[in-house]
Amino acid sequence: MKVVFAFVLISLIGSLAHCKTNVAVVDELGNIELYAAHSLRNGSRAMQMLKPQEGGEGYKTVMRYRSYMYTWEKTDDAGFVRRWHIDEDGKLLETRDNLLTSQGPIFIRGSSDDLIEKMLLISPAGKSVRIMEPITLQTEVEIKPEMYGNFQLEPVDAALTAKYLYVGYSIPELEREGIVMQYDVSQNYTKVNEARTIYITHFEIRGQSDLYTVNPFPPSLLTKTIRRWNPETLEVVAEVNSPCVQSLVLSEDLKILYVGCDSVTAYDIADAQFERKCESDLGGTVGLILFNNRLFSSGEGVTQYSINTPGGCPLIIRTASGVYQGMLGGILY
Repeated sequence: MKVVFAFVLISLIGSLAHCKTNVAVVDELGNIELYAAHSLRNGSRAMQMLKPQEGGEGYKTVMRYRSYMYTWEKTDDAGFVRRWHIDEDGKLLETRDNLLTSQGPIFIRGSSDDLIEKMLLISPAGKSVRIMEPITLQTEVEIKPEMYGNFQLEPVDAALTAKYLYVGYSIPELEREGIVMQYDVSQNYTKVNEARTIYITHFEIRGQSDLYTVNPFPPSLLTKTIRRWNPETLEVVAEVNSPCVQSLVLSEDLKILYVGCDSVTAYDIADAQFERKCESDLGGTVGLILFNNRLFSSGEGVTQYSINTPGGCPLIIRTASGVYQGMLGGILY
């Protein structure tokens, strides 16, 4: 069985009439492989393969943001963030824009709001979050938290809207605890608020929606918690416990929250609470991405769902069981 690890993103190039959906993943050798999503099945052959350019462990992250694809490559003594052009066939073409980084790990995220076009570079080891220009990869602002009492903070995830930057920090000495800090974009990313909380590993926010967080990893926490926060005050307005949470994504109308782990569960969030609506029948879900009413998950395979259904319940369209495992890479339209 071929095993492929990757991070996922779905986006749009050209027009919807172009009708091309390509899936980019990072395989176990650190190569980027590109597949036509409509032909995903056991034994699918890559339509494009990009091998690591600098040696070392190869590509670790591939992420689509706006009109470009971004990768992070780990070498023997450093790392590189690269920007790739996407041609009309959905293939990746190298540009000269790259950024030298530490060995990482490095996490890349685009802004979560159409009103601001910036990239985020999250470095737990470097204890910093960079806000970058997405074309040149130049750093505009670098956030490095001060000591929190006697503890050093490490950024785990971040999310950027037109109003605020949210950064979730872990406290390595305190396994179960973390901090959410809020920075005002209009005040040159000055910290304006913070909230002590349980350990957080992932944010989800879309435009001016509420902020959602999840704590899936500490093994001593038997119950996983999804929390809904007021994005202005950082007050927790609702929460729900789940035996397993690996990923989450908001619907485009902000009415449904999809949660992935052993399956995909849909929660109705229209009334500011969590109402469990339905659950898919496919297990092994690690990564989730949604675009244009199409939801993709990864785990024991890659699965495409339609959510244009009553209650937004995920309906399986196709799956490629056993071909991929882990988190997806980039999905191009």
